[in-house]
Amino acid sequence: GNTGRGHRSLPLAFGGHCIVQMKFLFTAGIAFWLAKREVSGNEEPSCVLLEDDASIPRVDGSALAVSNGANTTVAADTITREATRLLQTYGVVVIENLVQPVVMNQLNTDLAQQQGAFFGSKNSFAGSQTTRNAAKCLGESKVAQDLAIHSVTVGVVNNILKPYTKRVVLGTNSAITVVGPTSPEDPPAPPQTIHRDDSMWAGDWMTTLACTNPNLTEEKDRFPQLSVSVMWAASDFTADNGATRAALYSHKQCPRTSHPPPDTNYAQAVMLQGSVMLWVGGTFHGAAAAKPYEAQRSPRNGLIFIYNLGMLRSEHNFFNAIPHDVIMSFDEKLLDLLGYYGENAVEHPWYIGPVYTQPYLGGPEGATAGGEGVQFAVEPDTLWEPE
Repeated sequence: GNTGRGHRSLPLAFGGHCIVQMKFLFTAGIAFWLAKREVSGNEEPSCVLLEDDASIPRVDGSALAVSNGANTTVAADTITREATRLLQTYGVVVIENLVQPVVMNQLNTDLAQQQGAFFGSKNSFAGSQTTRNAAKCLGESKVAQDLAIHSVTVGVVNNILKPYTKRVVLGTNSAITVVGPTSPEDPPAPPQTIHRDDSMWAGDWMTTLACTNPNLTEEKDRFPQLSVSVMWAASDFTADNGATRAALYSHKQCPRTSHPPPDTNYAQAVMLQGSVMLWVGGTFHGAAAAKPYEAQRSPRNGLIFIYNLGMLRSEHNFFNAIPHDVIMSFDEKLLDLLGYYGENAVEHPWYIGPVYTQPYLGGPEGATAGGEGVQFAVEPDTLWEPE
């Protein structure tokens, strides 16, 4: 549960290391939310220590999972609001029992019938005892499609990311299974390398520029987030089968480091099937080790979605992973998250979707796709017809 330990309104130090805010000078071309702001000055060092027994904060989502339709909106709004608050504070939150186990059983059935999952190589980031079914799960399971647009998780995502972008996109989707040892002779599955998800966009330098700017007084401006990750528990996540671990408050580290200090403390997201773990892009995390072989222990099955700012490149290219006709069968909300929003100004047999999808095309107040300023509204021959 949420112990409330270690919560202070101060910049972060985790694992016993006080992080000192440093002076940075920089010129034009920095992250968009820092535009037109002057950076100078130093601040006194301060820190927040993560206590050894601190645990990941939790929200009870069971009221929504068992709802028969009555007060569904009220329950969803309440869960979304509380999960957002905890995620902003701690950098990670678990919503327990948000969907019923039968939903996850169907997801497992859908994906078990598919091909294309792969193990990582030995000592790799992906993990030699971990399988991944990357990018194509949405086309293989209606359950995966529904989870991608779940009102609570997407609501939390929007609350976290919308202050920094006009649009949020779904950039990553993988089914990840920590298989672990399958016989007494097999070694335990090693823990995953601790990392931040926003490292795929070089998030360290961008957020460091923000956190060291004394002119930024709002926490959302000092610690901007590039992404929110949503890990659904398709099976129970236990302390023995590789449940994800995370460093609380590490999203507020200032200045940022690429790797966590060696004595960083981690809290493990032990959770039941149907629960979901969310963390922001700046949070240090990784799958824990799967302990030595036990005959009755099941693998850790998870389905992850990473939602990111709309102007950032997606990790997965869904359009190369899923047939176009399958994608076009998706719910409009999911199509929107994948970038299928707006209409083209002209028809062409090669066009199978909207062409202009950059949300900041033309600048913050400039044109966007979808009939709101697409560059060519008429055929070029008509546009340049001599008088």
